[in-house]
Amino acid sequence: MTDVPVLFSSGRPAGRTILTVRTGDASTTATDINLQNVTLVRIWPDHTLAAFNTAGDVLAFFRPGTYWSILWQ
Repeated sequence: MTDVPVLFSSGRPAGRTILTVRTGDASTTATDINLQNVTLVRIWPDHTLAAFNTAGDVLAFFRPGTYWSILWQ
């Protein structure tokens, strides 16, 4: 298996405890998913997003073609 380069990687900023992922195609149909214990978010060139905890477990996974935005709170 070939390693795929990561487009974006972010560790949890100091003082932030929740990662909010907003999914949907418009603000009127968007859904906010609040994830606790996230320590790392990675985004790949095909716009796949995964959120991980300290043990490396995947807490959330969003496939390519899914509209999403993220916010550390």
